[in-house]
Amino acid sequence: MNSSDIILELAETIGDVHTLDLTYGLGVFWRLFTPSQLTTNDLSEVADYRQNFTATDFDDRSFELVVFDPPFTVNGPTKQPHQLRYHSHRDQEGAPQNIKDVRRLLVGGIKEACRISARWVLVKTQNVVESGQLHANVNLALNTLIKSGFNIVDETEFHSNRRPQPPGRRVTGLGGRPSVFILAERDRSGVNQSTAKVHIYQHPPESGHCVMRCRETKHRSLR
Repeated sequence: MNSSDIILELAETIGDVHTLDLTYGLGVFWRLFTPSQLTTNDLSEVADYRQNFTATDFDDRSFELVVFDPPFTVNGPTKQPHQLRYHSHRDQEGAPQNIKDVRRLLVGGIKEACRISARWVLVKTQNVVESGQLHANVNLALNTLIKSGFNIVDETEFHSNRRPQPPGRRVTGLGGRPSVFILAERDRSGVNQSTAKVHIYQHPPESGHCVMRCRETKHRSLR
């Protein structure tokens, strides 16, 4: 299972709606399901638009669904192919230089996604460890969505197998954090408190098959 599988399942909730992908990249999200009206934005030349995802020229509430998948960590100094493809290496123009940049871009992009969405926002992010400190990007994303007037409808956690470590190194207890897809809907009640279903996908090392568990959680903006 990968991101496109999760998008396919979420499409059953969202339906085929006018969609903007703010961070299109290589279009991996849409390999299994592509909306009939899909507008793409990215720094890559394959996208329809090449705008700063924190400050676009799109009108307020001009898309039913806005999808946002920003860099969740700082990459470098080693240049990996996926870092260059997704414009996330710190040597590239506009890429985050430190974890503060990562969090600033996450908040700015979510606020912009909420501005231009008429109903749905889908955010993918991940908690990360930098210099031994845990940075709770998922909580930051949840809080920003709620403060922007959206309710959290669904969270999908994707636990992939850990990558092999170099000789002499090991994954610590703070490692192996899952990617999280957060689906939010514009609030129309004025209450702005969310009860979300949380789907957890895991790849147990012994089987390689995906296991899904589900729970419910409540979210309320932290002031």
